[in-house]
Amino acid sequence: MKPELIVSDWNGTLMTDRDDKAVLKQIGMDELKHALKTLRFGRVRELARTKKRLEEMTDKYRDDPESQARLLMETYKLYFLEVIDGLPLSRMLKSVRRYASKAVDRLDPAFDELLMANKDHITTMILTSALYDGVCEVTRRRGASLSVSGSGFGITKGRLTGLELRNYDNKHEVLENIVELRNYDNKREALENSVSHIKPPERVVYMGDDFRDEQCAGVADTFVVAPLATDDFRQHMASTYGGKVRTPGRKPKEVYNALTMD
Repeated sequence: MKPELIVSDWNGTLMTDRDDKAVLKQIGMDELKHALKTLRFGRVRELARTKKRLEEMTDKYRDDPESQARLLMETYKLYFLEVIDGLPLSRMLKSVRRYASKAVDRLDPAFDELLMANKDHITTMILTSALYDGVCEVTRRRGASLSVSGSGFGITKGRLTGLELRNYDNKHEVLENIVELRNYDNKREALENSVSHIKPPERVVYMGDDFRDEQCAGVADTFVVAPLATDDFRQHMASTYGGKVRTPGRKPKEVYNALTMD
């Protein structure tokens, strides 16, 4: 029996980028070009200082893999406070489109396997802390229409007012809510159609590549380790969760079979 719901991570799972630095960098570079074009040299100096601070942060954590999550959090905060906050929405969206035009070539083949499952009438969605607008624009360029839950900007009078970082360290809780809502909808549909039985909980599959995704193994019926994941993570998941975990390789349709086969 095929699953009724497949949920996947984004960076490091469907996208070869491990984090959102590429889209943030594009926004920052475009803002620097705009400041130079409009002769806002004070802004140019601010952005130059921000760039230097980002380089220093990266150097600080470069040789400490366990601190990469902290580095990403600090990168987000620095960008939002010193680069993005107050930008016109239209300018940010132009940067996102420029980012997506290049990022679409960095999609992993696993994305096509997920898309194939979607076309086979399996509900699929992307659960990520990555920027919602960036993920949607990349998937749109590949002709996909998938549900996406990601981080998003606050908007006031057409300008960005900071960002709400979603799904960063609570993916398992978000996944639980998604499953509960779907099961509620199944029960409601059964009652409204006078069905004598209630549909059982659906089979849920989750695909991810790192420790923040591991939390979802306790919620999903099957956990698929993305081909882009490290060997250490693949071995850890297999030894910890046994038959609940699938570790597909890179041969055609291996990911699709791992996602859809009972």
